[in-house]
Amino acid sequence: MNLLTLFLAYVGLLATLGTLTAAVIAMKIRRGPRHP
Repeated sequence: MNLLTLFLAYVGLLATLGTLTAAVIAMKIRRGPRHP
């Protein structure tokens, strides 16, 4: 069915966005001038 393909594509997109967001947050934390 097409629904399965659509679901897999949606999950893949979410995973990609999540990884990108995590990388950006990690970069911001690493760049931060304050390190506890």
